[in-house]
Amino acid sequence: SPIVHSDGSLVFQLTAMRFFNGDNTMSAYLKRSWIIVNRKATNEDLSKTVVHSCFAHFSKSVKLQATKFFTKKKVAFVLWTMSLLVNSNTVEEMASMWEHICAVLLRPTQITAYSVSISCLSHAADNVNNDSDKDNFIIRNVKVDSKGEYQYSSTLDQV
Repeated sequence: SPIVHSDGSLVFQLTAMRFFNGDNTMSAYLKRSWIIVNRKATNEDLSKTVVHSCFAHFSKSVKLQATKFFTKKKVAFVLWTMSLLVNSNTVEEMASMWEHICAVLLRPTQITAYSVSISCLSHAADNVNNDSDKDNFIIRNVKVDSKGEYQYSSTLDQV
C-alpha cells in the first residue's frame, strides 16, 4: 500500500488520511490499523495509504511532554524506552517491551522482576544497535546497564 511520510503534524496526517483513504476521523484510521496489526485485514484495508510520522518529530514531542514531569536525566530514559517501543517489529514484541517497561517503572523494589526486565530491555537495545537496517539516534546515545543505571551523550540534547 502507498505510504505518506509526515513531519508529525496532526493536520497533515489527517489531511492525508482524508484525501487518500476517505477517512473523516483519526478513529477510522486507528480502527483499520488495529484490524491490520491483528491480522484480520481485508485486501481493501491493505490497499489504503499508510501515514508515517517522522521519528524525529515524534521523539521531540515525547521529550517535550516528558520534561513536564521528569528530570533531564529521566527524560533520557523515557526517550530510550519509547525508542524501544517504536523499534518493535510486531505487536507481540511491542507488548513484551511494554510489560518490561512497566515492570521497570512500576516495580523497582521487586529486585528479580526489575533485573529481568531491565536486562531484556538492554538486550533489545543491543539488537537495535546491531541491526544494520535500523539506526536509532536515541538508543545509540543512551546506555542502560543491568542495574538500571543510565548515561547519555550530550548529543541527546539535540532531540
